[in-house]
Amino acid sequence: MNRWRGWLKVELETWRHDLLRIVLRVSVGFGALVYLPSVCLALKSGLPVVATLDTVAIVGGLALLLGEGLPGRVRAGLVCSIFYALGCGLMVFVGPVSQIYLLGFSLLASLLLNPRWGVASVILNAVTMLAIGLLGIASTEMKLSPWTMDWISWSVVTINFVLVNASLVLAVSFVTTTLENALLRALKDRSTLEQSKALLAIAGRTARLGGWLADLRQGQIICSDEVCELHQVAPGHVATVHEALNFYTPDCRYQIGHAFERCAREGLPYDLEASIQTAQGQTLWVRVIGNAVRDSNGAIYQLHGSVQDITPEKMAEQKHAHLEEQFRQAQKMETIGNLAGGIAHDFNNLISVILGFANLAKEDLPASDARFADLSEVEKAAQRASELTRQLLAFSRKQMLSPRVLDLNPVLSSLERMLARLLGEDVHLSFLPGDELDRVHADPGQLEQVIVNLAVNARDAMPRGGNLTIETSNVELDDDYAWNHPEVTAGCYVLLAVRDSGEGMDRATQARIFEPFFTTKEQGKGTGLGLATVYGIVRQSGGHIEVQSEPGQGTTFKIYLPRTDRAPQTAVAHTRRAQDLRGTETVLLVEDEDQVRALVRSVLHKNGYNVLEAQNGGEAFLLCEKYQEKIELLLTDLVMPRMNGRELADRLAPLRPHMKVLYMSGYNEEEMPDTDSAFLSKPLSPDSLLSKVRHTLAS
Repeated sequence: MNRWRGWLKVELETWRHDLLRIVLRVSVGFGALVYLPSVCLALKSGLPVVATLDTVAIVGGLALLLGEGLPGRVRAGLVCSIFYALGCGLMVFVGPVSQIYLLGFSLLASLLLNPRWGVASVILNAVTMLAIGLLGIASTEMKLSPWTMDWISWSVVTINFVLVNASLVLAVSFVTTTLENALLRALKDRSTLEQSKALLAIAGRTARLGGWLADLRQGQIICSDEVCELHQVAPGHVATVHEALNFYTPDCRYQIGHAFERCAREGLPYDLEASIQTAQGQTLWVRVIGNAVRDSNGAIYQLHGSVQDITPEKMAEQKHAHLEEQFRQAQKMETIGNLAGGIAHDFNNLISVILGFANLAKEDLPASDARFADLSEVEKAAQRASELTRQLLAFSRKQMLSPRVLDLNPVLSSLERMLARLLGEDVHLSFLPGDELDRVHADPGQLEQVIVNLAVNARDAMPRGGNLTIETSNVELDDDYAWNHPEVTAGCYVLLAVRDSGEGMDRATQARIFEPFFTTKEQGKGTGLGLATVYGIVRQSGGHIEVQSEPGQGTTFKIYLPRTDRAPQTAVAHTRRAQDLRGTETVLLVEDEDQVRALVRSVLHKNGYNVLEAQNGGEAFLLCEKYQEKIELLLTDLVMPRMNGRELADRLAPLRPHMKVLYMSGYNEEEMPDTDSAFLSKPLSPDSLLSKVRHTLAS
């Protein structure tokens, strides 16, 4: 049965072509059944022309059935022509049966071609019948006894045939036109519907959105292809409510199940965000919406809703929150750094005064004097305070550095033995140098301090011993890494990784480890400045530091230093012979702190120098204009209100072109000169002051 349905199948878009195929199959099939009997009867009746017509018709029909390569309208026209030829031939040689073929010719022209061809066929049939009748060649069976076949009677026969012919053709034409218009509208509507479905599918894929329907009576959930794709199951997948809930992660399953149950029981809609685990194990975030459907009695029998993949939005939210947290942390560290730098600057001035005057006082006392020992203790305390201020300056990135181009591997190799002694026998130290390591531009002394501080920190995290690994390698930080770390610029870096097997840290501790004075050690066992110093040195060197740690899983500090293409530099040892630090030159001293200025003046006066002192740049400018003698050296603080040391030196250069300049400061600023040969770092000591003054004058 299905085979016959397929044999007679007609599609909406190709109904004329399909109808032509059916007509040819039926005509050839039935024609083959009656062909031999018809031919035999025709020959027996002395009508070979009829036998020829039957043969031509059956062969032509078979050829058109097989000739599907011909255009459809050509094949339809030829089929109509066969019926017309049969009708004409049978009218001449057989009799009234011919009218059936002429009628078929008109009907097929209307159906297979169009109504206009049907009307044309009616006219052609009328003309043909009149012509055959008037010529007197019609078969005797066509005569209407007792009429004579004159033109009037033949016209009556023709008119009657045309009446029937035209009625059928017009009826068929109207029906086919109406059906064809309906078919065209249906096709258009179907095309529009398919386009809408396609657009809806595109919108669903674009929005990562799909629909679902839960049949509460059968306990099944039917999902759209988009939802199936989202859950990574086959399209058309039907699941039970329990199976559908199992896709949600355990921490969300109860919430979704409870919302589903309330919606099914009370009709309360829900709109929730939850995480799912797909059939292939991928974790996604989705937005789930559910609504109740009631029957005519108000009973809830279905739930329907949508599922949307919101993983990208959730990831963006998490990234945004992470960046905000990093930004807040950076702001906090910057604020703390500015505070620490300001405190260190003021403390450096105070420590300079303490150290300086204690040193001067000791020079006037014999070593056996008890006050000499007291002053030595004052010096020791000031030195310890000076070390603290240096650590604060390192954290605030305002300490003085002496960077040069170097290879990290030799720096680490030189520390390996010292670190082994520092860590003790319970800690196994491993050094994994990277091959063909790129060069960096950094202060080797400060890098050594970074490594030592991290090693000490690791040792304290491994009270029962463990492993410490120091590794170097070349890495490239891409745009994604830079996006997640706003302070980093994408590019090539040298990685210094320090990894221990210690106790590890939780997230809260990691968030504060670089803050000054924050420590997890017992009171009195740490200043809380070790990692703060590491952070400041790395950042001041243009690098980046991150920590990776979990409680009980150890800690890894990763330091990224920018690669440089410049050639390596080796430290130059300056060996100078002992020299007299005294002098007779005139020095213009500019310092806004009264006590520091008094100390420097006292030290210089005591060692033979002529000192002109000014509290600020304005006073120094007036002194240079009034003082007529030569001034050999300008000794100025670098950071002063209104006019800093660099600006003062630039303004005095035209007045005193031969005057040399020595800057002094407690921390690094943007105004810092390019070279350290004309810079004196605070806190000051008499020896360092005199040595630097003498060196500058002699350079």
